[in-house]
Amino acid sequence: MKKIYLLLLLLPFGLMAQRNQPSMDAITKQILEKQKRTLTEANKESAIYWRVASTNVETFTGGNWQEYDTTIYLYDTLSYTSSITKSNYNTGTSAYVPATRDLTTYNAQYYPLTRTYQTYDGTLFVNSTLYAYEYDAQNRETSYTYSTWDGAVWVGQTRNLSTYDANGLISDTEQSFNTGTSVWENTRRTVITYDLAGKQESRLNQNWVGGAWENNRREVYTYNTEGLISLTLAQIWSGGAWENYFEYTNQYDANGYNTIYLGREWIAGAWENNYRYSYTYNSSGNMEASVLEYWVAGAWEKDNRQVITYVSGYSYDIYLIQNWDGALWVNDYRYEYTYDSNLNYDVIGYSTWDGAAWVGNSRTFYYYESFEYVGISGPLATTKEAKVYPNPFEGSINIEFNATTAENATFSLYDITGKQVATHQLQTIAGNNTLVFNTADLQSGMYFYELSTAGSTLKGKLIKK
Repeated sequence: MKKIYLLLLLLPFGLMAQRNQPSMDAITKQILEKQKRTLTEANKESAIYWRVASTNVETFTGGNWQEYDTTIYLYDTLSYTSSITKSNYNTGTSAYVPATRDLTTYNAQYYPLTRTYQTYDGTLFVNSTLYAYEYDAQNRETSYTYSTWDGAVWVGQTRNLSTYDANGLISDTEQSFNTGTSVWENTRRTVITYDLAGKQESRLNQNWVGGAWENNRREVYTYNTEGLISLTLAQIWSGGAWENYFEYTNQYDANGYNTIYLGREWIAGAWENNYRYSYTYNSSGNMEASVLEYWVAGAWEKDNRQVITYVSGYSYDIYLIQNWDGALWVNDYRYEYTYDSNLNYDVIGYSTWDGAAWVGNSRTFYYYESFEYVGISGPLATTKEAKVYPNPFEGSINIEFNATTAENATFSLYDITGKQVATHQLQTIAGNNTLVFNTADLQSGMYFYELSTAGSTLKGKLIKK
C-alpha cells in the first residue's frame, strides 16, 4: 500500500538526477489541461477535476525499495500552483527533512509575476533565487530578471528585455548587472525578422563587444509549399562576413509530420553529412520511434534510438532508449507509466538494463486531490491543434497551429523542474500560423511546451538532442 506523507510544506519538484523524467509540476499542468479540454468539449459550467497533491520517490538500493524524497503541492483559489515543497528522506532518522521550496505569484491575468526559490537551513526556509516577470498590455513578456539573495536583499544578476511588432517577438536582449556601477550592461541579443506572410525568416545572435553589437551567428529559414520549414541555414560571423556553418533539412510525410531531420556541416567549401534523425509515427500522430545516425567514412552508422509505446494512442506506456552495438539494438534505460482510473499518472518507474534484465532504479508515486473548476461557458479553444517539430530538436523547433480568430498567443518551454526557460509572444492570424523558435541555448533533455491563447492552452513534450 502506498504511503501518503502529509507535510505542511511545499517546494519544487526534485526528482533526482534521472535522465529525461518530467517534473511533477509539468505533470500537474498536463493533467489539468487534459481535464479542461474534456470539460470544454461538453460546454459545462463547472466540474470536478483532479490535481497532484503530492508525489513520493523511491530508489532501489541494496535489493529493496527505499524512500528518497517527497513533494507537496499547494494551490490558490483558481487552482494555480502557489507553492511546491520538497523534502528528502533521512535514512538515519527514518524521517523526511525539508529541502527546498518554490513560491509563485501571479498578476490579474494569471501570468507569473515572481517565482522564488528557497532552501531549508535546518530551521527556516531561506531565500535563494528570484525570477521576476513584466508584461505589456497584450500580456507579452517584456522583461525577465534573475536575482540572488545576499542575506538581506535581492541582487540582480541577469535580465532579458523583449520587444515586439505585429508579427511577434523582434528582439530579446540579455543584460548583466554590474554591482560596481549598479548599472545593467548589455551582453548579447537575438534579433528576429519576418517575411510578408508573417513567418520568421531569420534569427540573428549578437554579442555586446566594446560598446557595440557584434554579429555572432544567424539562422535563415526556407519554407516548402505547405509553409513548413524545409531548410535552416546556420552561419557564423568571421572576419567581417558570414560563413556557412551547418544546415538542417526537414522532410515530411503526407500528413506533414517530420520524417527526416538531416544535419550537414560546411567543410572545405562543401556540405558534408554529419548526422540524421529518422522518425515514425502511430495513427494518432505521436512519434513511436526515432533513430539517430552519424555519417562515418561515407556511410550512415546507427547510434541510438527511442522506442515509445502508448496507451490509447497518446499516453505513454513505455519510453525506451537503446544503443547500437554494431549488429543489434541493445537496451539502455526505460520509463514505464501506469495510470489510475481517472487516467492520471499513478506510477512512473525508471529502470536500467544490466545486460540480461531490467533493474529498477527509481519510481515515483502520484497522489491527487479533487477540486471544482467553475466558470467556463461555451467553447474554450480557439486554437484547435498544433504540430511542434522536429522532436527531438536541436537548433530550432517549428510550431504550426490553426487559429479561428486573430489574437495574441504565447509559446513557452519549461524544463523538467517546471521552470520556464523560454517564451515567445506572437499575434496570430485566422487560419494557419507558423512560428520558428530558436533553442540553441537550451541544454539537452526533456522539455514541456505550452501554446496559449486567451481561450485555450495546448501542451506537449519535446526532447533536446
